[in-house]
Amino acid sequence: MNKQETQKILAVLVVTYPNFNTADVNTLTNVWEMIFKDYTYAEVNQALTTYLSTNTSGFAPLPAHLIDLIHSFRESGSDENPSAMWDKVM
Repeated sequence: MNKQETQKILAVLVVTYPNFNTADVNTLTNVWEMIFKDYTYAEVNQALTTYLSTNTSGFAPLPAHLIDLIHSFRESGSDENPSAMWDKVM
């Protein structure tokens, strides 16, 4: 993911989780960009969408949560999140 794509992901987190700490937005963006440099925006967005629709903890995801979801999608051979696949069935 590049910086602009990282900012899009972080914007969703800020809107969804009002307590998400963005005190130093530049550092936060740089760190997340570094962590997700080997992943596409589509993969990270898919993982975030799945996390937002399935996790009930009330806490924003750590990067590791999203990476775990990405790896599970890759292992299952799925290029769609579970919600999108269910919509196809219906």
